[in-house]
Amino acid sequence: MIQRMMHSMDNNAVTPPTLLAGERRVEALDEEECLALLASVPIGRLAYVVDGRPVIVPVDFMVHDRQVVFRTDPGDKLSHTPLQHVCFEADSLREMNAGWSVVLNGLARDVTTALGSDYDRLRAQIVPTLAPLRSPHWISISIDTISGRRLRTPLAADVSDSMCAPLDADVADWNDQGLPIDSSVFENSAVARSSTIRKASS
Repeated sequence: MIQRMMHSMDNNAVTPPTLLAGERRVEALDEEECLALLASVPIGRLAYVVDGRPVIVPVDFMVHDRQVVFRTDPGDKLSHTPLQHVCFEADSLREMNAGWSVVLNGLARDVTTALGSDYDRLRAQIVPTLAPLRSPHWISISIDTISGRRLRTPLAADVSDSMCAPLDADVADWNDQGLPIDSSVFENSAVARSSTIRKASS
């Protein structure tokens, strides 16, 4: 990747490298962005330890009061996550051109019978589940550390404004994948269409 660094003779300030159209860049996300993105998808991945070995499983979840909350029947998750430090990850990716990932660590607790108005409000929330649950327990993960990254592809310089507008099919696809509809996905749509047009005309 070609990088051009501009040094100021007055204050020695350095501007960020200039990226060429179509080059990918990774941006760090702050905590609020991480929480908002977590709340935008229904399924994440829970990592915990069973008999000294790491286990990763997909779970339906929600974000509530800076906690990740999921429900589970009696089994490995209920036996090995309460009062243990666990890791949780969620992400969204579109054709290797744009996406994000968020990873957090925290203490898991079984709050199924926990007393207090905060827990009453938590258990009043609806957590959609793909698998049927017969005797669900509520597990909350308090967030000790959280970090995230977003992958972007800059807009091609020769893309017209009309090409930047997302197609209806694109928007429906993004919604199906839980991908936030922000400027990055508009840019990626334009880059992809620009590349297709150039190939067709060559």
